Amino acid sequence: YSKVIPKVSGEFFYLLNLLSKRKIELNFFTGNHDIWVLDYFTNEFNMKVHRDGLIRLIHGKNFFIHHGDNIGKRNLIDRAISYIFRNRIAQFAFRLIHPDIGLRIASYFANLSNKYNVDEVFHGETEPHIIFSRKFLERKHIDFFLMGHRHTPVIYRLSEKSWYINSGDWLTNFTWVEIHERSVVLNSLKGAISKVAW
Repeated sequence: YSKVIPKVSGEFFYLLNLLSKRKIELNFFTGNHDIWVLDYFTNEFNMKVHRDGLIRLIHGKNFFIHHGDNIGKRNLIDRAISYIFRNRIAQFAFRLIHPDIGLRIASYFANLSNKYNVDEVFHGETEPHIIFSRKFLERKHIDFFLMGHRHTPVIYRLSEKSWYINSGDWLTNFTWVEIHERSVVLNSLKGAISKVAW
């Protein structure tokens, strides 16, 4: 919707506004629950919206940052849903539904997605993000692959100089990643889970 903001988002948007007014650079990586993000974040908070991965040099280290959605093999149902949700005609049709109904429908499908995508166990070398990262390293050196989507907080060593980090989530695991001048820390409300220093 171009003119509707869910009321449960008010406090969060207020905090984004404060960060924006302090000239803090804001970046948003869209994923499976954010496909229809249009230009609201950019217009209201001067936020950069990234639909694909981003390579950024931070404290002398190459970071590949990506939500993690659409990386690796997906089953037929996931591919079909992704195609429908990314379809411009489907997006236009959805906007014709009143927001009170449309937001309930969106919430239902988001909860359904969370219910049936419960595999939040890290699978090591067979993990789609790890397979992707290893193939990417054949073309370009990256120090840290930083992703989410899988909701599995982990730091995994890919090689002597490369690491995969999944930030987990802040709704069930209460985890986040901090990038410092000489380290990357996977943190939680209970304290640091893992750390890579250089």
